[in-house]
Amino acid sequence: MSGESVNTGFKDPKGIGGWLAFYVWSNLVTLPFFIVAMLSYPEYLKSVPPQFLEYFPKEIPLYERVSLALVAAFQDYACLLLLARRRGAVEAAKQSLQAQMGFIIAKTIILIADSSRDSAAVLVGLDACLSSILFPLSWYLYFKRSRRVHNTY
Repeated sequence: MSGESVNTGFKDPKGIGGWLAFYVWSNLVTLPFFIVAMLSYPEYLKSVPPQFLEYFPKEIPLYERVSLALVAAFQDYACLLLLARRRGAVEAAKQSLQAQMGFIIAKTIILIADSSRDSAAVLVGLDACLSSILFPLSWYLYFKRSRRVHNTY
């Protein structure tokens, strides 16, 4: 039996379905709203119900809002490439997720540098970094190892 493939009765997944469809469509629907919210953050805060304002930062520096919006736009572009099944779409998706992870790591380094004397703030920053990086890391690994992604592109 060496060299022969075993027929399990299941087709290899192919096409934009399953988790790939979830990734593409959820990003295409939510990221444009996120981009607008980041670029107009002071105005966006006015629309937040008062009882929830404590959960939002009072201010996000402009450079950070623009950086977040650019990363989100890159992810949306990668999703459009995936949807159109363009060459290089998977690499673009992985690169956009790497950019997101890079942003999280850079933000954490800045946070730790600003609070180097406060060990509690450093621990909170590291915890936030680890929990924030799990989402893009999971999707990156999905794009790297998924049979559906491999068969589709």
